[in-house]
Amino acid sequence: MQQRLSKVKISDLIDYFRGIDDLKYLCSDFLDCFDKEQKTPCNLPKYDLLMEKEAELVKEIHDTAKEMIENYAEIILSYEERAAERERKEQIEIIKRLEKKPKLPKVD
Repeated sequence: MQQRLSKVKISDLIDYFRGIDDLKYLCSDFLDCFDKEQKTPCNLPKYDLLMEKEAELVKEIHDTAKEMIENYAEIILSYEERAAERERKEQIEIIKRLEKKPKLPKVD
């Protein structure tokens, strides 16, 4: 993970985290819109406008995420590898604990 990530340009990493922020704001906007839509009667014109805005946001979230996956594949892969390595280490620790012999209580 460290080796792969060390090959990534700092500017790419900065852009990646900016993209993450963009996604966060898009998702937040979507949730706000969704909450308003849930409280609006479906027979009002405002309801249709909210549904249209939701559809736009879903598409924008998709496009932004797809672009990030394409542009920052190396960064994403390095974090996926890091997660897999951490899981592997945790599993090894669990196995080691299970393999230890339990201590018998002292009998007086």
